Amino acid sequence: MKTTSLLSLTILACVAAGVSTVAANAQSAPAVRSLVSIDRATVEVKDLFRNAGPDADVVLGPGPAPGERIIVGAPQLAAIAAQYHVAWQPEDQQNAVVIERPGVPIEREQITRALRPALRRAGAPDHFAITINDHGLPMVPPGSIADIAINRISFDRITGNFRCNLLIKSATMAAIGVDVSGIATPATRAVVATENLNPGEILTGSNIKLGWIPSQTVPPHVLTSLAQAIGMEVSRAVSSKTALSSRTVTTPLLIARGAMVSLAVDMPGLEVTARGIALAAGGAGSVIAVLNPTSREIVQAVVDGPDSAHVVPGSMPTRPQSTTPYYNISSSPQ
Repeated sequence: MKTTSLLSLTILACVAAGVSTVAANAQSAPAVRSLVSIDRATVEVKDLFRNAGPDADVVLGPGPAPGERIIVGAPQLAAIAAQYHVAWQPEDQQNAVVIERPGVPIEREQITRALRPALRRAGAPDHFAITINDHGLPMVPPGSIADIAINRISFDRITGNFRCNLLIKSATMAAIGVDVSGIATPATRAVVATENLNPGEILTGSNIKLGWIPSQTVPPHVLTSLAQAIGMEVSRAVSSKTALSSRTVTTPLLIARGAMVSLAVDMPGLEVTARGIALAAGGAGSVIAVLNPTSREIVQAVVDGPDSAHVVPGSMPTRPQSTTPYYNISSSPQ
C-alpha cells in the first residue's frame, strides 16, 4: 500500500509539474496586442506583442501623432515577429494592432505668445489683438508645453492679415509644421470677463482681468481699470472673454426701498443716530430719500453700507407735499 501511495504521489506531482510548466509556457508565450495607447514619439516591439522577448525595447519607427492612430496588420506583424525573434505566427488575417496616442488641441495662447514678437518685427502696431484661423491646428501631448518657432511670416500693415508657418514640437513629440493665417488688429486694454458672468454676481479679481481686445469691438463706456470693476455687480449676462462696460455692471444695492435704515446725523460736537425708512434703493455713495416715521420728515442721506446712511451735511428736512404717505409701514410702498 505504501508503494502504491508513493507511486500515486509521484505521478500526481509529475502531472502537477507538467500543468505548471504548460501554464508558465502559456503565460510567457508571445501574444499580439489589440489596442495600445502610447505617450511617446516612437513605436517599440513590445507595443505590438506581450512577452516580446529580448528585442522588446527595439524601436520600430515613428508612432502616431498626438490625437491620431496607426494600424499594424497581420502581414506586418508576422514580418516584425520574424525579424525581431518573436515566436508568434498570425492565426488569421484578422490579426491587427491599433496604436493610438492621446492628444489635446494646442492652446491658442501658446501660439499667440509666439506670434506676438514675430508680428511686431513684421510691422504690427504696439498693441494689437490676434485672431487665428483655427482650421488645421495640430494636437499636442496632454500636459505638454510646446516649443513654437515662427517661419516665413508675412504681414499686411493695411489690413492686418498675416500668414506664417509654425514649427511645433515638444519633449515627447516630433516637430510638426503647420501653416497658419489670421489677423492682427489694433487693440484697447479693457476689463475682460474670465468666465461666463450672470446678473447679480459681484466682480472680483478671480472673474475678471485686464486684456487687449480689438479696438473695433470695444463697447461704449468700456471699463479700462480693475479699480472701476472690482466690487461692482453684474447687471446683465456676460460671456467669457467679453469686455465689460458701465452698461453691464452696476453698484451693488446696499439699501433696498422700504428697508429700515440706521441714519447718522452729524452735528458740531455731536453725532446722533436715528432710524428711518428708505424711500429709494441705493448703493455705496448714492443719495437717497429717507423718511422719519415719527416726524414724517424726509431727509437726503448718503448710503454708507448695508442699511446704513448719513444725512447730507447742511440739508434740511422736508415734509411730503402730498397727503398720501410715501411709505406705510404696514403695507407695500405706494
